[in-house]
Amino acid sequence: MSPTKIIVTLVLLISGTYQPSVRADVPLKIQSTPIEMDITADLFIPEAITFEILPDFRPYCSKMADRGKCHLNPKRMLKDCISSCLAGEDLGTIGYFLYEEGNTECINSHDSDPDLSSTCEEMAELGNCHLNPDYMLEYCAKSCLLCLPVGAETFMIGVAQEIPEEYQNNLDHIKKTLKVITSTSDYMSTKVMEESEYDNIRRSCRNLYSHCASNAALGHCEDDEENDTYYEMITGCAPACKMCDTLDVVEVCHADEHTNIFEEGDLDMMFRRIVGEKPPVDGVIIPNYVPVVHSRPDHPHENTTKDIDYIIGPWVVTLDNFISDDECDHLIQLGKLSGYDRSTIEDEEDEEEDEEEDEEEYRTSVNSWCQDECVDDLIVIDVLERIRNITGIPVSHYEPLQMLKYTAGQYYKTHHDYIDGSEEGKDGQRMLTVFLYLNEVEEGGATRFNDLSGNDEDLSLDIYSKKGTALIWPSVENNDPSAREERTYHEALPVIKGFKYGANAWLHQRDYDNDYCDYDAFEEVSWHSSFA
Repeated sequence: MSPTKIIVTLVLLISGTYQPSVRADVPLKIQSTPIEMDITADLFIPEAITFEILPDFRPYCSKMADRGKCHLNPKRMLKDCISSCLAGEDLGTIGYFLYEEGNTECINSHDSDPDLSSTCEEMAELGNCHLNPDYMLEYCAKSCLLCLPVGAETFMIGVAQEIPEEYQNNLDHIKKTLKVITSTSDYMSTKVMEESEYDNIRRSCRNLYSHCASNAALGHCEDDEENDTYYEMITGCAPACKMCDTLDVVEVCHADEHTNIFEEGDLDMMFRRIVGEKPPVDGVIIPNYVPVVHSRPDHPHENTTKDIDYIIGPWVVTLDNFISDDECDHLIQLGKLSGYDRSTIEDEEDEEEDEEEDEEEYRTSVNSWCQDECVDDLIVIDVLERIRNITGIPVSHYEPLQMLKYTAGQYYKTHHDYIDGSEEGKDGQRMLTVFLYLNEVEEGGATRFNDLSGNDEDLSLDIYSKKGTALIWPSVENNDPSAREERTYHEALPVIKGFKYGANAWLHQRDYDNDYCDYDAFEEVSWHSSFA
């Protein structure tokens, strides 16, 4: 037996005559002078619930309802065809905008470009209004419900709501569920569709499950520790829980592993393309560089194990002539213009080896970040595009270039570029480091990998600064791009004489550039065990 659909209408009795009734899932809407009404007031539920108490007044009501007129012309239909409208399978599905005045300029300008493959509606349906709001709210305002087009009266709240079979004879639960449905409609119409804080999420905030209202009435929206459905209610029943703002935070911050750029084995394949053992991806222009392999996981097929000049370990490769002398000089100037500050330690684990050693003693270099105007610099754009061509990782996955400067005596002791816990974050783990050497150091300043063999044999490798060279190594394992590659701990040895200039590019598993996560707000909700 399928769950019974229960609908109650609220009827205004004015001057002894019935006026158009208000559906329980639709807020009261009166032109010009809105009437304030407590739609969550106590509802009378008769012992025997039947639609006969709300009759049709026209003979054609059933056909009109089948054609969708209850939604297209609700004012008349809910007056003349109450029973037919309420018998439909659409409880809690439709909401009404408070006012009907549409805007002729409410359009999707994105759709005017015939060369773009995806429409605004398609992108909005995939959640891009909150995942990529900078673009969507400007170019797909209509689909994101940022504005109201002429003629628009209704919006979707979600799937039809049902009373679960085990509660069909529980009048107290039915009453509470109907209160949730009516208050949900009020919340969606008066807050989500009206207030700017919901601009990003109003298109995607939907009841996805038929028992959202029922479960909300049972208290499943509460964040108590024993509620194992809390995450499901936020992500699938946000309107019923009145938590569209929380849904926005969770959707934007929660890691989506389906967007991972690398899977098992892809890292090794990338390095083999870089050193020329595998062909490049079709259509990719490979820069004119000279690869040198310093460490690799195996021997090339054409080589024997005699007289090798590399270590068997994780990939560590340098690319000579990756950038020109003029580009190096330009990047150095950009670092100076951005302003060098004392470098900090990203991963606090580095300090655990010596608790008494403070950050100033552990890392003494200075750095700046390529942000704001620097990001739009043509040489920066070209260098990053070059990195994209050899790695296959989009530029949107990169942190801003970190410009580094070491003077005589400065260093960065043994550390790892992997950041504990970030594999669970929106942008994923740092997978790869591309370090650009921007000058020749007179003496010292090498990059040392401390134990590439991973056998505690102190089999170290020193890479000395060579202007225009790119040094590339992984921070994660080839077989698990979310796990730390334990063999790529490294350090920047002290500069003995002269200066050392460089630039770090850190490449992430997921999109880094379009990270709209409010991490403080996410932390307030994601502590719950249901997020695991």
